[in-house]
Amino acid sequence: TGISASTIPSTYTPIEYLNFTGTQYINTGVTEINNPKITVDFQPNATGQVAYSTIFGSAGTNAQPYPSSSLLRISPDGIFIYVYNGNSDNAHTSVGAGFTANSGSRSIFEMSQTGEEIQINLDGDSRTLQQRAVISSYARPYFIGMSNFGGTASTAQAYRGKIFSTQMHENGLLV
Repeated sequence: TGISASTIPSTYTPIEYLNFTGTQYINTGVTEINNPKITVDFQPNATGQVAYSTIFGSAGTNAQPYPSSSLLRISPDGIFIYVYNGNSDNAHTSVGAGFTANSGSRSIFEMSQTGEEIQINLDGDSRTLQQRAVISSYARPYFIGMSNFGGTASTAQAYRGKIFSTQMHENGLLV
């Protein structure tokens, strides 16, 4: 998946992945995705992962539950997705039977939302969340590699590992 080498300008060199060591992140500039589909192809390091390392996300600054949060994290039980829209509507679950934070295994995570239904999948293990919560960061751009916590990169739960690709679609179009 991704861009073929023939479409990359000759002044650029294609790479296989980005390696995150706990200090890097990418500010996507994307703040809200309507009818989203998000796909992340990643491989956490075999050691050194901290609890709830954030692969992708944005969160508010108030005490939990964080207002207007969308977070994709590695948890002790698999991949943890948390969606909260600033009201009493929130959704969270873990997905990924047998996935462990320090496995060193490459995985593909997919998340999409249609109406009030959020579908999540990790390597064939799927869950459906029925919630009014929306996947939105409300004016705080999503970060890849750590959480955008109220406009600041949160290194406390930074991801350590490779990310081969991240795709965000809005209404079927690549953002």
